[in-house]
Amino acid sequence: PTVIVHRSAQRRGLVVQRNLGVRLAAAPVVVSIDDDAIFSTSHTVEQTLSELDHPRVGAVAIPLVDVARSSAIQQHSPSHNGIHVALTFRGGAFAVRRDVFLAVGGFREVIVHQGEERDYCIRMLAAGFVIRLGRADPVHHFESARRDRRRMDLYGRRNDILYSWHNEPFPYAPLRMAEMTVKGIGWGFKVGRPLSMLHGLAMGYRACWAERGQRAPVPHEIARLARKQRKGRSRPLAEMEAELPQAIGLVQPMSASRRGEFRSLSPGARRARQPAVRRPPSG
Repeated sequence: PTVIVHRSAQRRGLVVQRNLGVRLAAAPVVVSIDDDAIFSTSHTVEQTLSELDHPRVGAVAIPLVDVARSSAIQQHSPSHNGIHVALTFRGGAFAVRRDVFLAVGGFREVIVHQGEERDYCIRMLAAGFVIRLGRADPVHHFESARRDRRRMDLYGRRNDILYSWHNEPFPYAPLRMAEMTVKGIGWGFKVGRPLSMLHGLAMGYRACWAERGQRAPVPHEIARLARKQRKGRSRPLAEMEAELPQAIGLVQPMSASRRGEFRSLSPGARRARQPAVRRPPSG
């Protein structure tokens, strides 16, 4: 397929680059995988497209295998019957409806690294859309052994605090922030990196002050729905749809006729009209 490569002269961070990729895309659906991941078959994208067939589905969590860790398939639907909903998706394998993504505001760029997915997903939930657990052939993720654990500690704990500050309504926000503080410190001692965890938490509270004018919590009913969802792995959409707010009227699902039209095109025309598939730059 025709590929356009966009390069940034400066390191701008993963979250900024993911947003840029969606803005640059021309297709109504953007499929994103990391630069250390591959599609296990040539069918994954088309299979994922078929799962954007309900007006409530704003994103699909594409099944994923962390090859270096195990053969277990993550974020996949527990059943072939109906639509099963997750609270968030893995940033290394997902598909989004572009206009929903842009209308909701995309990934919050102040996050910089780690945790942008759940922040986006709760805002998308507040807009009336859900994340569908996919059934496509999985993406294979080859995690690098040279990961910057300290950076992950810093931004992971920082963004735990920022997530609650930005999204949780009162009185849940301070309670959740306190819970994340205690858990972050406990995890730091468990993995032998307490100082970096403490540093990350301090960064989070400083960022809350800097972002004090950007706080826009979701409604209480959305926060309750997210907490209910957090307790379980997934829920059928049919079970929870009555709890969702009215969806903002932006998009229609891709119809079966449009999917059939896409499959019937010549190879060249199909490539020209297929959804954008992007891998975010590492910087």
